[in-house]
Amino acid sequence: MGLDMYLDKRIYISEFSHDNDNDNDNVESKIDKILDILKIKDESGNFKHITVSVPAIYWRKSNHIHAWFVENIQDGVDDCREYYVSVEDLKRLLSAINIQLAEKGKMYPVITLSPQDGFFFGSTDIDEWYWKDLEYTKKSLEREILQAEIGGYSFTYHASW
Repeated sequence: MGLDMYLDKRIYISEFSHDNDNDNDNVESKIDKILDILKIKDESGNFKHITVSVPAIYWRKSNHIHAWFVENIQDGVDDCREYYVSVEDLKRLLSAINIQLAEKGKMYPVITLSPQDGFFFGSTDIDEWYWKDLEYTKKSLEREILQAEIGGYSFTYHASW
């Protein structure tokens, strides 16, 4: 038991392309491979699009990161539902983390990403685990933002506790 947090990335793949007619063959090939693997293509071959979702970032008991999502994405409602997260939202979180990491090592750091109390949410101390979670999240977000800008991914966040 405890706070488990998931950022998933999704990509929508369709046979239709508005950019370049040559992309259709590439996309259709991708769709066929995915559908063959999943065995969901019917005999008529009518499936022409699919959404693929894969894990992007996983956290355990990073309650200060969860608090940011609850406040900024979930309108303050902590209900374990899935929420859409834009790339701009991820950039805002990355910015908040960079600001917070600039305080690391100071005698009296200003804490802007405050820990959140909760049922098995983990420690609320500003300790080495707090800073490690921020560093892990920074590195992970930088990777995911870059991939999203290149690959056109969208994101969702949910937590369970």
